[in-house]
Amino acid sequence: MSALYGKSKSRMCEKPNRAKMLELRDRFWTEHNPNLENLLELRYGWIKKHCHGIGIEIGSGLGLSQYYVPQLQMTDIVQYPWIHAKLDAMDMFFGDGEVRYIVANNVLHHFSHPAKFLKECNRVLRRRGRVIVYDISAGWLMRRILNLMRHEGYDYSRDVWGEEAVNDPDDPWSANCAVSNMLFGDHEKLENETGLRVVHDSYAECLSFLLSGGVNYRTFRPPLTRGMLKIVNMLDEVITKWPAMALQRRVVLEKT
Repeated sequence: MSALYGKSKSRMCEKPNRAKMLELRDRFWTEHNPNLENLLELRYGWIKKHCHGIGIEIGSGLGLSQYYVPQLQMTDIVQYPWIHAKLDAMDMFFGDGEVRYIVANNVLHHFSHPAKFLKECNRVLRRRGRVIVYDISAGWLMRRILNLMRHEGYDYSRDVWGEEAVNDPDDPWSANCAVSNMLFGDHEKLENETGLRVVHDSYAECLSFLLSGGVNYRTFRPPLTRGMLKIVNMLDEVITKWPAMALQRRVVLEKT
């Protein structure tokens, strides 16, 4: 594996248990953080453009999508009070061809077998059904951030298409932030392996991400006005034209 990519392990840090998730959710609804609100409006705004009718969200976590994309049925591996249903993304309880679309927002890099998840999506989706993915892109800048923060890791040496797990299957918070780049780097292989074709693939978020203050893991955030945040968003449109500087990847897959 080239040293350009390599791998980085996360350090041992507090992972959001049930009580912590309740605290984080309550903090989100009670605290006013324009920086984070700006980030989430951009993120969920893009997701919502691809959501038509009622769909399923995988790994809903704090359940913030209920505010931005209310037509989503929220699921998670943990049954939090606000989740509509507990669901294993690798073995969904839906019948074949039953689901219109599936949203996976910053959850793909936590899966032990992300390719298996996409194959399961193919099974449950209707014809022309879609998977809407928004996830970490472990490019040049993100890898340096992860090396510094070490709250999550990345490992490009794992075979994302193989039988071996790319994350700890017993830890839902285990993370390999290289997953999206390994999965979506070869569109033809992705379609051959999963039966899902890429209809959109782009990069997003740099300064808006860094200045947000974080969601599950809080970091420093400078107080910015809405006017300042608009400038940040405009700068991001330019910066993220270089994949190396983008911190998120946006992909839409369609069942063939």
